[in-house]
Amino acid sequence: MRLRYAKLRDGRLSLTIEDTQATVLYVAEVARQWFTTVGGVNYVETKLAVDGGEEPEFVFTMQRVDGLTPADKVAAAEARVAELEAELARRESHGT
Repeated sequence: MRLRYAKLRDGRLSLTIEDTQATVLYVAEVARQWFTTVGGVNYVETKLAVDGGEEPEFVFTMQRVDGLTPADKVAAAEARVAELEAELARRESHGT
Protein backbone atom coordinates (compact mmCIF):
# COMPACT_ATOMS: atom_id res chain seq x y z
CA MET A 1 0.00 0.00 0.00
CA ARG A 2 1.06 3.61 -0.55
CA LEU A 3 0.05 6.87 1.06
CA ARG A 4 -1.85 8.49 -1.76
CA TYR A 5 -3.40 11.41 0.06
CA ALA A 6 -3.05 13.02 3.48
CA LYS A 7 -4.97 16.01 4.78
CA LEU A 8 -4.69 17.58 8.22
CA ARG A 9 -7.53 20.00 8.97
CA ASP A 10 -9.01 21.16 12.25
CA GLY A 11 -6.96 18.59 14.17
CA ARG A 12 -8.16 15.69 12.00
CA LEU A 13 -5.89 13.62 9.76
CA SER A 14 -7.42 11.98 6.69
CA LEU A 15 -5.37 9.35 4.84
CA THR A 16 -5.77 7.44 1.59
CA ILE A 17 -3.39 4.47 1.66
CA GLU A 18 -1.80 2.31 -1.07
CA ASP A 19 1.70 1.32 0.21
CA THR A 20 2.09 -0.27 3.66
CA GLN A 21 5.79 0.47 4.24
CA ALA A 22 5.59 4.15 3.28
CA THR A 23 2.37 4.53 5.25
CA VAL A 24 3.83 2.99 8.40
CA LEU A 25 6.84 5.32 8.20
CA TYR A 26 4.61 8.34 7.65
CA VAL A 27 2.20 7.42 10.45
CA ALA A 28 5.14 6.75 12.79
CA GLU A 29 6.53 10.22 12.14
CA VAL A 30 3.11 11.88 12.56
CA ALA A 31 2.62 9.95 15.82
CA ARG A 32 6.05 10.98 17.12
CA GLN A 33 5.34 14.62 16.36
CA TRP A 34 1.87 14.32 17.92
CA PHE A 35 3.32 12.82 21.12
CA THR A 36 5.76 15.73 21.41
CA THR A 37 3.25 18.43 20.43
CA VAL A 38 0.67 17.43 23.04
CA GLY A 39 3.33 17.16 25.73
CA GLY A 40 3.24 13.39 26.11
CA VAL A 41 5.32 12.10 29.01
CA ASN A 42 4.28 8.47 29.37
CA TYR A 43 1.42 7.92 26.91
CA VAL A 44 -1.13 9.85 24.84
CA GLU A 45 -4.59 8.91 23.59
CA THR A 46 -6.92 10.09 20.86
CA LYS A 47 -10.27 8.93 19.55
CA LEU A 48 -10.36 7.41 16.05
CA ALA A 49 -13.52 7.26 13.98
CA VAL A 50 -14.35 6.30 10.42
CA ASP A 51 -15.90 8.95 8.16
CA GLY A 52 -19.67 8.56 8.06
CA GLY A 53 -19.87 7.27 11.62
CA GLU A 54 -21.15 3.82 10.62
CA GLU A 55 -18.14 2.00 12.06
CA PRO A 56 -17.36 1.89 15.80
CA GLU A 57 -15.05 4.48 17.30
CA PHE A 58 -11.73 3.46 18.82
CA VAL A 59 -9.18 5.00 21.16
CA PHE A 60 -5.61 5.04 19.86
CA THR A 61 -3.07 4.90 22.70
CA MET A 62 0.61 5.44 22.09
CA GLN A 63 3.12 5.00 24.88
CA ARG A 64 6.85 5.16 25.31
CA VAL A 65 8.51 1.73 25.26
CA ASP A 66 9.79 2.28 28.79
CA GLY A 67 6.51 3.80 30.02
CA LEU A 68 3.58 2.34 31.90
CA THR A 69 0.28 1.70 30.16
CA PRO A 70 -2.84 3.29 31.65
CA ALA A 71 -3.74 -0.17 33.01
CA ASP A 72 -0.27 -0.53 34.56
CA LYS A 73 -0.66 2.84 36.29
CA VAL A 74 -4.08 1.86 37.68
CA ALA A 75 -2.73 -1.51 38.88
CA ALA A 76 0.21 0.19 40.63
CA ALA A 77 -2.11 2.72 42.29
CA GLU A 78 -4.51 -0.02 43.42
CA ALA A 79 -1.61 -2.06 44.86
CA ARG A 80 -0.39 1.00 46.78
CA VAL A 81 -3.89 1.67 48.14
CA ALA A 82 -4.17 -1.95 49.28
CA GLU A 83 -0.75 -1.67 50.96
CA LEU A 84 -1.74 1.53 52.80
CA GLU A 85 -5.11 0.08 53.84
CA ALA A 86 -3.37 -3.00 55.27
CA GLU A 87 -0.92 -0.78 57.17
CA LEU A 88 -3.79 1.33 58.54
CA ALA A 89 -5.67 -1.81 59.63
CA ARG A 90 -2.54 -3.10 61.42
CA ARG A 91 -2.13 0.21 63.24
CA GLU A 92 -5.80 0.30 64.24
CA SER A 93 -5.68 -3.29 65.54
CA HIS A 94 -2.62 -2.47 67.67
CA GLY A 95 -4.07 0.77 68.98
CA THR A 96 -1.32 2.96 67.47
